[in-house]
Amino acid sequence: MTIAPNLKVGQLELLVQDDPLGDLIALALALGARRVPGWSAEEERRALCAGSARVSHVEEVEARIGASLDPLGDRYLAAFSAEQGRPRGATFTPPEIVGAMLDWAQTRPTPVRVVDPGTGSGRFLIEAGRRFTDALSSGGRISWS
Repeated sequence: MTIAPNLKVGQLELLVQDDPLGDLIALALALGARRVPGWSAEEERRALCAGSARVSHVEEVEARIGASLDPLGDRYLAAFSAEQGRPRGATFTPPEIVGAMLDWAQTRPTPVRVVDPGTGSGRFLIEAGRRFTDALSSGGRISWS
């Protein structure tokens, strides 16, 4: 089954050794990023720049996503410091910080709404949704361009 141009299940291997962003883009493509509603011209441009990069461990990443983990965000955090991510408009909150923030929030009155204006990969909103099941969750995307 073809899941993206030049990427086939079972034939995925890492070719982008020294380009962590290219690796992430190739992995996102292998996971079906082009099928997400609202795929933009800018995202397509970046996807085309990733070329025919192939990624290993797609099945492992799919399993981690299925287990409500955030392997793409984790890879981004491992590859880029906060200082490197900010100019790209990307800041991923480490799970330890998400946990500490929500631990504190649980000592306060139960929220009616949880808002994350940057959202990123959704790790904050997903964990908030687990803890505050009756709260409305809302996320957005900020464009810095």
